[in-house]
Amino acid sequence: MRRFLISVITMTLISQFLFSQIEYHDFEYDGITRDYIVFLPQEYNSLTEFPVILNLHGYGSEAESQMTYSGMNSVADPAGFIAVYPNAVDNVWNSGISDIPIWLAPDVDDVGFISALIDMLDMQFSIDLNRIYSSGMSNGGFMSYKLACELSDRIAAIASVTGTISQETAENCDCQRTVPILQLHGTADPVVPYSGPVNGWYSAQQAVEYWVELNSCSDSQTTPIPNFDPTDGCTVVKFLFPDCDDNSEIVFFRINNGGHTWPGATVDINPSIYGNTNHDINANHEIWSFVSNYELNRTIGDLNQDGVLDVLDIVEIVDCILGDPAENCLYGDVNEDGIVDVIDVVQMVSLILGR
Repeated sequence: MRRFLISVITMTLISQFLFSQIEYHDFEYDGITRDYIVFLPQEYNSLTEFPVILNLHGYGSEAESQMTYSGMNSVADPAGFIAVYPNAVDNVWNSGISDIPIWLAPDVDDVGFISALIDMLDMQFSIDLNRIYSSGMSNGGFMSYKLACELSDRIAAIASVTGTISQETAENCDCQRTVPILQLHGTADPVVPYSGPVNGWYSAQQAVEYWVELNSCSDSQTTPIPNFDPTDGCTVVKFLFPDCDDNSEIVFFRINNGGHTWPGATVDINPSIYGNTNHDINANHEIWSFVSNYELNRTIGDLNQDGVLDVLDIVEIVDCILGDPAENCLYGDVNEDGIVDVIDVVQMVSLILGR
């Protein structure tokens, strides 16, 4: 009996370790309770800093559905990254589309929320702040593009699946650095048409061209993807734009006759409405293969991001201590105790003086 009980307890602990990898969290931002789901790979531990991919749901969807439909956890586990699925207010991201009635979003600061979410994740888990990435489907793809423009100091690279960039976001884009871009889009997408509307957002091709010009990339290299699944009704062509600024690239997967779907998804969501799901590529593999090449290379203590630790950084740390909640305050925690205080100022002085 004792041996039996020990076996049961052991199996219970093993089960908890293997399967208790999904956590549900929330916090208040701008007076609104915002919630999110976190998937931790089995190798997660508090002694290692893990990369994070945000996976943003589409219009009218929600985090749980996006987690299940995209299947990103199946790649996050062996690859060793944390997948995070936030929820938008009223199931719509405020992604910069303001002139199309059916896409109107609540007047909320989703860029600020994502930045606050990164701060929260850093407090809750062991994450690598230099390797935070954003991906998303449809409205979540639009939001990822907005993050590339407005949160480039925190997001290392982005990937958009069936989404593109709104005109409003493009016209007001203020990147602080070169952002690597991955775009996947079907030519027969009935929801976010490949050719785009007259107003509101760029076509998939226009979005790629916009970033190619912004990032000063070279001409594309075209590679047809083998038609591994001739029954899925679509094929794929990969366009690689190399030699962009800061040794980055832009990659565009054009899915010929592909619908408003997540490539490689194990569930075909009503093909008669949303179109074909391509199985020649897997969006999760392509996203991780692309974004994992990039990181921010931010240095703790370098709050003004000029590559030098000096008195200007000390001034910004003091501002943080006095109550200025700037995004860069996170990098003022020089001794990494979770608090920005006078001890960090002392350590900064020592670093500057070379002690």
